[in-house]
Amino acid sequence: MKTVNIDNKIWEDEGNFIIASNQNPIIQKNINDFCSTSSLSNKIIIPTSGSSNIPKWVILSKKAILKSAESVNSHLDINSDDKWLCCLPVNHISGLSIFARAYMNSSTVSILEGKWNVNSFNESINYNKITFSSLVPTQLYDIVKLRLSPNPNLRGLVIGGDHLDQRLLEKSIDLGWPILRTYGMTETCSQVATEPNQGYGLKLLNIWNIKINANGEILLKGDSLFEGYININSNQHVELTSPISIDGWFNTGDYGNLRDKKLEIIGRGDQQIKIFGEKVNLKYLKSKISSLYGDAYTIVKYPDERKGSKLLMISDDTVNSKNAFNDYNSKASGVEKVDELLIIKKIPRTDLGKIEESKLHLILENIIEA
Repeated sequence: MKTVNIDNKIWEDEGNFIIASNQNPIIQKNINDFCSTSSLSNKIIIPTSGSSNIPKWVILSKKAILKSAESVNSHLDINSDDKWLCCLPVNHISGLSIFARAYMNSSTVSILEGKWNVNSFNESINYNKITFSSLVPTQLYDIVKLRLSPNPNLRGLVIGGDHLDQRLLEKSIDLGWPILRTYGMTETCSQVATEPNQGYGLKLLNIWNIKINANGEILLKGDSLFEGYININSNQHVELTSPISIDGWFNTGDYGNLRDKKLEIIGRGDQQIKIFGEKVNLKYLKSKISSLYGDAYTIVKYPDERKGSKLLMISDDTVNSKNAFNDYNSKASGVEKVDELLIIKKIPRTDLGKIEESKLHLILENIIEA
């Protein structure tokens, strides 16, 4: 564990800061060349954490990130005496935003180095008398499993990245952890709505305007909204796109309810789920597996207390499903691997060949409950 000196140059110079990604060097060079030859300046270019066949980067202004940081500090009453422990990757907004908050109020950040280790985390928050940290539900699960307790200085453990299982929440509170649930995304420079106190509910930060459209989708407008995407197509052509409307509203793809400035998240409309805090596009995976192995296969999600969601491959009993299961997992990336194979008599479909999701889930519930 070490204390990190925040490099103020990241926030103070007018150059672009491009977050390194795991894309191939040619794609990375194209991003660099695009930024250097375009009118973009004083931006942070950060890759999305999604599952997609098209690489995509989010354009955030440094001013927008710092505005978000200032709002979070005010919302959670974070001051210069507070001490952060960063356990999240700084190549994602979840980790990077912690350093922005510290820069805005001269608080201290320590970083948990190496791969996530729950014992190292617990030792660090106790030894360094950490007052704030931020985790995803998977990490909280590891804490609860070992029945660890926090130091008395800890004022807030912000949990984002995915829906927090109610049982996991209750267990963590019983152990004394000051859980503060949050909702946000890369496109909003981090938090949109966060509990100011445990159990309060998701209260909207003061920088955001919000509305729910007729379909129940959450729309956002505010000073910390992103400026657009950098996309690279199959020919490695780079282009700039913006899904923000002329009057400044962004359709999040999330669905929810808003009452008294408290936000309730229902789910996503584009079948995006999160596994270990990483976005996975379920619709894309369904299409991928049917194109690889035919209509006798599909993929569904199922709740998992540690991972958030797990992936199940479903197949008809007329095919060699075990070979397909092994072949798919040998080629899939980590979060896209399927956890289990379930064989049923036949995947229910309409006359037009579309999967009848409600019937399929009823079949699966009967099998899993049995």
